[in-house]
Amino acid sequence: MVAKNKSGAQKKREQRARQQLQKDLAQAHAQAEQQQQQPALTPAQAAALVIRQQQAQERLAKIESGVFQQEQASLAISAIGKTRRAPLLDADDALLPNVRTALLEIFARFDDDNDGALNRLELERFAIATNGEKFEESAIDELKKSFNCDAEGNLTRTGFLEMYQLQTLSEPNETWRDLIKHGYSVNVQLIRRATGSYDPSYVNQTPAPTTAAEASA
Repeated sequence: MVAKNKSGAQKKREQRARQQLQKDLAQAHAQAEQQQQQPALTPAQAAALVIRQQQAQERLAKIESGVFQQEQASLAISAIGKTRRAPLLDADDALLPNVRTALLEIFARFDDDNDGALNRLELERFAIATNGEKFEESAIDELKKSFNCDAEGNLTRTGFLEMYQLQTLSEPNETWRDLIKHGYSVNVQLIRRATGSYDPSYVNQTPAPTTAAEASA
């Protein structure tokens, strides 16, 4: 999915990539025109020229269609453990403020009714977007027992952060995979909103806490 909102750096990188590819295409066409006025190319030379033109056109099409961004995300996920990344936890093993903000932004994408909790359907959508499949029934029961939920058993924002704090303590690479899957960089900066039905007004709101625990969080 192509991002609706991109960072200035991302836009500049894509613009430079487009300009370079357009330059490559122009050079390839110019070479083709020059060759028409020169002795005929050998079969090998002609084949190489066609391949260069096709490759440049394919790269440009990838950028325009969003495939380029998806490939970059896949490369980032495969590089987890090899790439230097920003920290996720502070000295007291609490989620850093920017990580909390990122996780709550992801939470908001799936909180369609904006009630501060993920109901069963919203939680399933989050699980599929993150892991490619729904949570098993036993996993949902464990979530309800282990993390903050409202009176109806829906996972609250506080519970969502508790879940990720525990995961980050035990398996930080899993948290990184989730962040990257949802469009964040290794510096915990949003590159593209790859999942959910994001409400832009959420970031500027201060949602009312749904529980006493959230009020003190």
